[in-house]
Amino acid sequence: MPDIQKFSIHSGRIIGEDGNTVNLVDLIRSIGGGGGGGSPVTPTQHTFQNAAIEVGDGIPLVVGNKSTLIVEITGTATSRMLEFKALGPSGAQYALMGSRVSDYTPASSTTGGTPVTGEMWEFGIQGLNTVIIRVSAVTGGNVTVKGTVI
Repeated sequence: MPDIQKFSIHSGRIIGEDGNTVNLVDLIRSIGGGGGGGSPVTPTQHTFQNAAIEVGDGIPLVVGNKSTLIVEITGTATSRMLEFKALGPSGAQYALMGSRVSDYTPASSTTGGTPVTGEMWEFGIQGLNTVIIRVSAVTGGNVTVKGTVI
């Protein structure tokens, strides 16, 4: 188990004592789940959108006791727009801010398409009820959004 004091946070990045950026998912897995005698966190997989070719909310994620969501966006669409949303207890949708893993850009939506390759995003979801990733536009192909929840 790593010594958590050997890591520091700089501008949203976790930096190890060797100066290299640390993958958050790997760090969480190596530390364990906190309570429960240090048992490791068990990640679960969730598909939000599966080769979507039209606008829609997709499959909602019920957060439960999870705290972090890592999302991968892929597909063949020449153009697409996705909105990251948290649902309140009333069912109202609210913008959910995440960080693009490649450059730590914060946003509550993303656009792209071919020839752009996939994207990865990270979200803090602790305390939320439900998360959706809405396809608000898609043309010339499809978009798939899959996540790992920790």
